Amino acid sequence: MANYLVRVEIHEFYLHHNYNDLHSALEKLSFSRKILGSNDKSYHLPSAEYLYSSVLNTEKVRDAVQAIVSNIAKSYEVIVFERGEAAWYNLSLA
Repeated sequence: MANYLVRVEIHEFYLHHNYNDLHSALEKLSFSRKILGSNDKSYHLPSAEYLYSSVLNTEKVRDAVQAIVSNIAKSYEVIVFERGEAAWYNLSLA
């Protein structure tokens, strides 16, 4: 199973409503907006970033996210990275 970091950017005026819809739809498919630190504390990811674990490859994860976002917004960007180690600064505790 691979771990992915997914970023979605919506290019529309009423972003707040769209992002709430996006968060809800992706959470139903086990995408998470939190990351676990080495201190066993959970942190919020930056806005519109998600973690996802799957047997799907990078392109299939992108296609799945794109299918969801296309029902929520007309103009958007999606990028999917296969995730290894992560380091961060100043994320808020979840």
